[in-house]
Amino acid sequence: MPCPQDFLLFRIGPSDYSKILGCFRPLLLSSTGCVFLGQVASHHFYVGVVFIMGGIIGIRYRSFGGYIPKAAAPLTNSWHAQLSINLAITGSSSIAFAHIVYAIPVYPYCASDYPTVLCLFCHHIWIGGKLIVGAGAHASIFMIGDYYSYSYYSKNYWCNSFILQQILNHRDVIMAHLIWVTVALGLHSFGLYIHNDTLQACGRPEDTFSDYSIQLKPVFAAWVQSFRIVSFDIEVLDGKVIRMTQELGTADFMVSHIHGFTIHTTLLILLKGVLYARSSRLVNDKLELGFRYPCDGPGRGGTCQISPWDHIYLAVFWMYNSLSVLLFHYFWKMQSDVWGVYDVSSQKIMHITGGDFSVNSGTVNGWLRDLLWSQATMGI
Repeated sequence: MPCPQDFLLFRIGPSDYSKILGCFRPLLLSSTGCVFLGQVASHHFYVGVVFIMGGIIGIRYRSFGGYIPKAAAPLTNSWHAQLSINLAITGSSSIAFAHIVYAIPVYPYCASDYPTVLCLFCHHIWIGGKLIVGAGAHASIFMIGDYYSYSYYSKNYWCNSFILQQILNHRDVIMAHLIWVTVALGLHSFGLYIHNDTLQACGRPEDTFSDYSIQLKPVFAAWVQSFRIVSFDIEVLDGKVIRMTQELGTADFMVSHIHGFTIHTTLLILLKGVLYARSSRLVNDKLELGFRYPCDGPGRGGTCQISPWDHIYLAVFWMYNSLSVLLFHYFWKMQSDVWGVYDVSSQKIMHITGGDFSVNSGTVNGWLRDLLWSQATMGI
């Protein structure tokens, strides 16, 4: 059996294909090595067929899978609970694929077309973010309309219902821990940028956090890379770099903590909307108000922005913040340290922006000046 990466990159000969897949062998366009558009369309068509068949199986399982009391198995009998779980898994898979599509390229000629890789990454990142927010929305609807507490049915309850009830009983503790983690991440990550901007404005660049002054090396990430699970050799196709090791430094350490803060903030809002969908300390009858209801002013301590729908609205805003920083980081890092032209004579890589990410991304002013202003003209 050949190496899986060689299998994906079509480095296998006809004899190997005949052993593995019988008579089947993907048809590739000889001039570019890419898959024909008809095969791409067929792929999406049959994926749709699989989804439809999966839905039919789910309906039959839900209808004829045996009698299970609704209160005893609320997750099984709730479409919203099933949809929430499926959206969370699919969204996470889409985000994972966005990383794989450039880190482990399947089609070499796709990896050498930098605008295509950027569009694929952006496309799957946005899909993943929206699906995860949708998972939070349907989980809130499940909590309001489909969930029944096991305590009303003596010992006739399902284990999932028991676990969910325990989570609801400890929701204040869960949210408190998530809040302090989020606040700590935000304080430290943005504090580093504020520190760098302030000292740079005061003419003291030697006291800023960077690879050329006070270094903050991502030790854990470097330790993971040291295992060399995949090949880190530079791969070049038609003079263009399609994959290489990304050297991580202080700038990567800082922006990664920004990612951690924005992701935890989005999770905090989504989880708060789910756990407090049925009741809260000030409004104990939220279950009767439903998924969406307006603000009734300062009564009962204030009821603005407390409905599950309002939490989804705010979560979408923070999802946008999270993915915007992620996309800017990806674009700047790739064109700074990965994408470029390989010079055979000097055996050096001429990167698009010449490694300016580690130099200029350590300050908020650097992001605004270099990436969002001067380099934005490259996309026009």
